[in-house]
Amino acid sequence: MRRMLVIDGDASLGDDVCNYLHSTGNTAKKASDYASALRLIEKDKFDVVISDVVIPGGSIRDLLRTVKGKNPSTVVIVNSRIETVQEGVRAVKEGAFGIIQKPFSLPELAFQIKKALEKRQDLQKAEAVPERFRNIYQPYSFIGE
Repeated sequence: MRRMLVIDGDASLGDDVCNYLHSTGNTAKKASDYASALRLIEKDKFDVVISDVVIPGGSIRDLLRTVKGKNPSTVVIVNSRIETVQEGVRAVKEGAFGIIQKPFSLPELAFQIKKALEKRQDLQKAEAVPERFRNIYQPYSFIGE
């Protein structure tokens, strides 16, 4: 069972996404603003965070820093409307896993979550490697026969 956090100012969309996540066997919590999202992030460890780019009371950039600071293997999927897609692209460049455009379908969201969980698994494997072995492979430029 995966733990997920849905952050969206639109209460009905947040409820719909949480209900869908529950129906697929996941645990989902919902926050409607930045402050309540921070409280949940401090109390709990999430596998995936699904957040609107526009968060009442805060910014997606601050949220990304907080989530990654608390648990680096948590993946963040941002969603945006067409008018905020540039902010979503910036969020991806700053560490979000991916972006999904509103209105989105549940199969589209499920695909993004599946890919995000695969990425999370890769991050967890990388974290499990002892520090002294992380940079063992160093590519060199050779000229030879």
